[in-house]
Amino acid sequence: KTKEELDNILAHFNIQVENPVVILNQETSKTFLAKSDPDKLYQFFHRSTQLKDCEEDYQVCQENQAETNLKFNKKKKHINELRQEYEKWNKKFEYFESLKTKQNEIKERKGELAWAVVRDNENQVEELVKVIAKEEKKIK
Repeated sequence: KTKEELDNILAHFNIQVENPVVILNQETSKTFLAKSDPDKLYQFFHRSTQLKDCEEDYQVCQENQAETNLKFNKKKKHINELRQEYEKWNKKFEYFESLKTKQNEIKERKGELAWAVVRDNENQVEELVKVIAKEEKKIK
């Protein structure tokens, strides 16, 4: 809890504890700057301006971008495979739908055929009944 409070106070007053400029008082900084060699001054500058943090963040961003590009390209290849598979299954679906329609048509035609046979047989029976009736009249 106290760590959170401390972090909130530091954030509110924009105090950068990691920044060496914040820690040095004026007298110490004059001495440091006067007696330091160029390498130490550059390191001090690098830390105080937070360039190192920026460089690290930039490096992380580049790594994230490369990783994201790899994932994107992999997904892009995979989407073509999925599209092809979708087309294949869609064609099969359409084929089975047409089969179902044709099966229904076959059932209807079988029913029509059965009734046509019944009708033809009834017509033949009527013809035979008429022929029999004529023959019976001739016999009488």
